Amino acid sequence: NYLGNKAVALGMEWEKKEEFGDAADRDWGDGRGLARTAGNLSFLQVYKAGHMVPMNQPVSALMMIDQFLAGEAF
Repeated sequence: NYLGNKAVALGMEWEKKEEFGDAADRDWGDGRGLARTAGNLSFLQVYKAGHMVPMNQPVSALMMIDQFLAGEAF
């Protein structure tokens, strides 16, 4: 579940912990989900998807992979 994974991401000890915790969740993909980024860590919540985002939301999954491979910010 995204709530547990987000709690882990927020609780990680690293140099950008405070910046990541203070960052706002922003719209991602024109309403496809939410993204939060600090440093090299991005947390993406894809709406209407379970553990298998590519199966539940294939277009969103492809957008996420394309953005990552292009080095674009979420």
